[in-house]
Amino acid sequence: MLSEEQRRESPEYREIVAGRAVPAASWQLFRLFAPGSPRLARFRVWRARQPGVATTVAQLTVGPSSLTWQSCDGPSLEHRPGPLPPFEVDTNFGEPSMQWLPAPLGTIQEDTIQTTEFGYGELVFGPLPSRPVEPKPSRPRYEALFRWQQDGIDKTLATTVDIQRFDDRFTRLWIEGGAFAARLALTSGRDRAKAELELQMSGRSTSDATGTLDLLDAVASDQGAGLEVNGNVWKVADLEASAIADASAWRERIEQLCAIEAEFGVPLTIPDDDDDESWMSCAFITTAMRDGGVVVRPRRAQFTLLLPDDAAAQLPEPGPVGDAVALDRISPWKIGLSHVDIGTVRITMLDAQLVSKTPIERDGQRGVEFSFVCEVSRYEFARWLRD
Repeated sequence: MLSEEQRRESPEYREIVAGRAVPAASWQLFRLFAPGSPRLARFRVWRARQPGVATTVAQLTVGPSSLTWQSCDGPSLEHRPGPLPPFEVDTNFGEPSMQWLPAPLGTIQEDTIQTTEFGYGELVFGPLPSRPVEPKPSRPRYEALFRWQQDGIDKTLATTVDIQRFDDRFTRLWIEGGAFAARLALTSGRDRAKAELELQMSGRSTSDATGTLDLLDAVASDQGAGLEVNGNVWKVADLEASAIADASAWRERIEQLCAIEAEFGVPLTIPDDDDDESWMSCAFITTAMRDGGVVVRPRRAQFTLLLPDDAAAQLPEPGPVGDAVALDRISPWKIGLSHVDIGTVRITMLDAQLVSKTPIERDGQRGVEFSFVCEVSRYEFARWLRD
């Protein structure tokens, strides 16, 4: 494995092999066990590129087990510490382990013979040829069911679970999918437990979102919820408040969506968290339903109005308008992927100012686009106005 030049650089190796020399202290061997490593038999040799470390490192690998020898160099055959070679491991099959095996001089280390059988297609001398990367098979997921009680009523929620580890020492479950609008990793073992939650509300139905929030409330309490998987039942309870902090912030939003669904009989999906237009529509509509059709917005706002040329001629040039400006909005209001037709809404702008008027042409029709700003705006929803 060493070139002729390298053998001349390290003549002491011939003396060691011939039995005419031994190291100054002991043989330095390391045994590595790497679960999930490629099933092959391989012998490799490395030469150091810098002084001050072991000049040569040799490693014999048979499946998951490797035996590494660090050379003893120079006339005194002294061992110098140096880096160990890399190894491949798949932690899905367990954690790697390493053992230092200093062999005292003059002793013979006996061990039980271990035999590993391999099949092979060809023998390769030199670097291994590149192999096509095969996708790892997806981990199995199991149908699962949460059960809990809420206000004396039995409730359930279907989901799926990846059982990443389950033994006497350690349990790790990865829960997502089904009607569960989140991803939840549960880890327990060594007298401690940990929960990691990632909500996945966007695009889900209001029933999935409500069921998920109810479940998270249950598992945050000491009553908890049972998780049934493959005949096993885990109790999930007393989750840390920090793990579900984001969930409580969603409760008011989901309740607004449910109220709009019930009012208009239109199924809604959860908008993206950053969909400000949809969430503002929800807040305005539910406030109007509660307060008799009137919503007052006491902060600066901007409105854009498109009028045909003949109507536009009646509006002033940019500047303070003076009196309040009122306009009727009839178009549906956007909420997530849906549009809700709530009827006529009269918007009154108090102390309005006309910022700009721009002639435009859209769909073959000519008109003028007006942009207003105001400090206070009042919305009157005809559907809920009280006499």
